[in-house]
Amino acid sequence: MKNVVLLTILLFASTIIVLAQKNDTKSYWPNDAQLVISFSMQFETGGQQEGAESPFSGNPLPKGQPDLPAESWFRYGAKEGIYRMLNLWKKHEIHVTSHVVGEAAIRYPEVAKAIVDGGHEIAAHGIAWSDQWNLSYEDELAFVKKGIDTVEVITGQRGVGYNSNWLRRSPNTLKVLQELGFLYHIDDLSRDEPFVTKVRGKNFVVMPYTLRNNDIVNIAGKNWSPDQFLAQLKFEFDQLYAEGATKRRMMSISLHDRIGGGPAIVQVVDKFIQYAKQHKRVVFMRKDEIANMIKDDPNTPVDNSEIEYNTTIVNTKLPFKLEKDWEVLGFKNPESVVLDIKNNALYVSNINGDPTEKNGNGYISKVGLDGKIIQQKWITELNAPKGLVIYNDKLYVTDIDKIVEIDIKTRRVLAFKAKDATFLNDIAVDKKGNVYASNTFGFSGIYKLQKKGKRKVELWLKDENLNMPNGLYISKDQLFVANWGKEVNPKTYETKIVGTLQKVDFKTKTIENITKPIGNLDGLSETLHGFLLSDWLAGKLLYYTNETGTTTEVLNLPKGTADIYFDKNTKSVFIPLMLNNKLVKYHFKK
Repeated sequence: MKNVVLLTILLFASTIIVLAQKNDTKSYWPNDAQLVISFSMQFETGGQQEGAESPFSGNPLPKGQPDLPAESWFRYGAKEGIYRMLNLWKKHEIHVTSHVVGEAAIRYPEVAKAIVDGGHEIAAHGIAWSDQWNLSYEDELAFVKKGIDTVEVITGQRGVGYNSNWLRRSPNTLKVLQELGFLYHIDDLSRDEPFVTKVRGKNFVVMPYTLRNNDIVNIAGKNWSPDQFLAQLKFEFDQLYAEGATKRRMMSISLHDRIGGGPAIVQVVDKFIQYAKQHKRVVFMRKDEIANMIKDDPNTPVDNSEIEYNTTIVNTKLPFKLEKDWEVLGFKNPESVVLDIKNNALYVSNINGDPTEKNGNGYISKVGLDGKIIQQKWITELNAPKGLVIYNDKLYVTDIDKIVEIDIKTRRVLAFKAKDATFLNDIAVDKKGNVYASNTFGFSGIYKLQKKGKRKVELWLKDENLNMPNGLYISKDQLFVANWGKEVNPKTYETKIVGTLQKVDFKTKTIENITKPIGNLDGLSETLHGFLLSDWLAGKLLYYTNETGTTTEVLNLPKGTADIYFDKNTKSVFIPLMLNNKLVKYHFKK
């Protein structure tokens, strides 16, 4: 009996030792890999533009003259290169990602279909192998969409990943990809592991590319020899594999149809794969598989280094330009401005201190249309006045927890208390004279001051889906709301998710998002064909157009760009710069 017990103990102990040896390295990947390797196989032949990079591009022919040797060099990719690499992947039972140019698939549909038939991922590479960094938002959207639609028709597979020509994307590219339903892009060189970035407040996967392990740097065939390329791949592998014991590591390798498909490079890659397979827990994966595996993994890094480009659309076509007329100093934290057409004047609210403090230091200035201050302190003894609106010779202003009514002619002041209000901000009035005020911080709500009957302020709508409402505007019996965003940092007022333009139905009080997250929004004013919005934290003036549903950066202004006013008659916009104590006037110019 003792022998049986002893034998059991020894067997149990040996099992533990074996298990410990098998799991002596912690995995930082959900699939228990120590190193993930992902190949890119770019199919571009037939999509190149005149003068595209080749062994002959250093000595270009006159424009319009066919470069026949260069064209034949590209054709090698479709005639030989892709098929040779497909045989290699089949030999090793590896599946790769192939970024396919739309025009390449049109020219050689049999090659594109062969890639799919081999079980490989089809990813997007534009309709042509040409620049997109210099395109407007609309043109870039069309460029990417035409490419992905074309390849899908030919292969039956719709790509979810994207690669720009020479990685040169525009500030709008990720927003374009998000709009078209892409999962990831590879035009990034910043890490040796995939990560997530925020695009208009939502997660988007970045699968970093490589120039180190990339045949494209050897276009002319003179930068390195095949044996040097093999050494490069092995050195890279050894380092990343060792690091994979303590962190998540991915090795990216890129091959192009007419370069990587050459006999010598295929031999190099064959030897490298054999070398890598000698190591435990090395996994070869397609990029879509990796992106889907890590997109919701809490261990995946979030990197918002490019957040300034990933919130609003830039460089799109605008139907106008803005030209500055004047600017005037002398205010104290100006927050809002409104035009009094009847009296040819502007009224500007001055917080003059802390926007939440009841200190009686706030006031309203009266300014001429020429930009000269008529009366610095036209109305005084307010606390922190913000939004302004005029109705029937009455000026209405929000003041922390009150809506203040000012008779413009007599300057008589009435204040209406808003119960439980914490930060009344912007203000709007409907055609019946009912006044609405947003409550931004503390809770998300909208108050209403009745024009008739018992004139008291009531909480009209309290809903966290308003996402800290700020700017208000009423048009065609609809209440439009520009909100600040979600999950605010009380010290910096930054948010994890930036704000959107919304619409609230007056009858049902249902809330509808008009835009995706575009900024920490403050001012909101309707133009002839859309809305102007201000992003207070980023210091930007944005334009939302009804026709295309896109949001465009119009002006880059200082932080503190506050509650704007657009005059449809003169096509002028007035902008308070709260932290610069300044009011600026621009006019639209075609």
